[in-house]
Amino acid sequence: MKKISETFCGLPNPKGFGLFKVSEPEISTPKGVGLHEISVLKLLSILLLLIVVINTISALVIDSVTGLKEVFPGEVIDIEIGLKNNEDVLIEDVSVSLDIREMPLAPFESSSEYSIKEINEDKTKYAKFTLQALTTAAPGVYKIPLEISYKNENNPETILKKSIISITITSKPIVSIQLVESFVIKNQEDSIIIKIINKGLGDLKFLEIEILPSQYITFLSPTKQYVGDLDSDDFDNVELKIFAKNNAPEKINIKTLIIYKDALDNEYKEELELPLNIYTKEKAISLGLMKKSYTFEIIILIVLLIAFYFLYRYIKKMLAKRE
Repeated sequence: MKKISETFCGLPNPKGFGLFKVSEPEISTPKGVGLHEISVLKLLSILLLLIVVINTISALVIDSVTGLKEVFPGEVIDIEIGLKNNEDVLIEDVSVSLDIREMPLAPFESSSEYSIKEINEDKTKYAKFTLQALTTAAPGVYKIPLEISYKNENNPETILKKSIISITITSKPIVSIQLVESFVIKNQEDSIIIKIINKGLGDLKFLEIEILPSQYITFLSPTKQYVGDLDSDDFDNVELKIFAKNNAPEKINIKTLIIYKDALDNEYKEELELPLNIYTKEKAISLGLMKKSYTFEIIILIVLLIAFYFLYRYIKKMLAKRE
């Protein structure tokens, strides 16, 4: 009696292969049967197993996916997933489900699961889903787990197949700038603070601001400043030292160039203007923006007091001599 070891395709099979456990039976060698006949039997058994494996792996395949496009928050999309029957038998009780529990997506007038009663051999049927991106959805690429379960008429057990589809949510960035309690006086050095605000739903990356030249302002700080990342609904400040020239009007616009990338690595360049009021000292004092300085008056008063003191002593000496 001769026993042949467990093999698969001529190689040792460690307790099974994939979904299948392959174990060859004992083969007795009666008198008159040579090794050639045993090899033929072994080859036939391996070919049979290969046919089973191939049929199982390629039974039901995703033939196509349509409707996957860039989606804006609040937008509705229709997705169709084509399922082709590659088996030689009828496929039944097909169920297709999308796991969107952790996604900024929701079924729209439909369900996240779709059922197909049967698919004939070499035919394709479509699972249809209607989804809506939430209005608060942040831009990004979202990978949605896809699960397919089915049976065939020769196998009562349910077969599971898993895959992934991707949906890209995009949103136009919204960036604004404003001054933070800054006022500028002609012919003197001042500091202004620019607040950069991300009002969009997505985060911004590699943000930088450049102050463009002005005929009325001399910039004493670097005109290019790097901010970096700026989260959604957040802001950052940039401080500049400037000198307003004497010919500057009361109201000017400082031109800026904002450069950044969104969550999908798209680059944006925006020119934004920053309104700036410029005052004379007299007007700033009259508006209560700054306090009037009495330094000059105090100095004059001190000089007069000193002069009066010396004059008083001189007169006192002269009167003492006359006596």
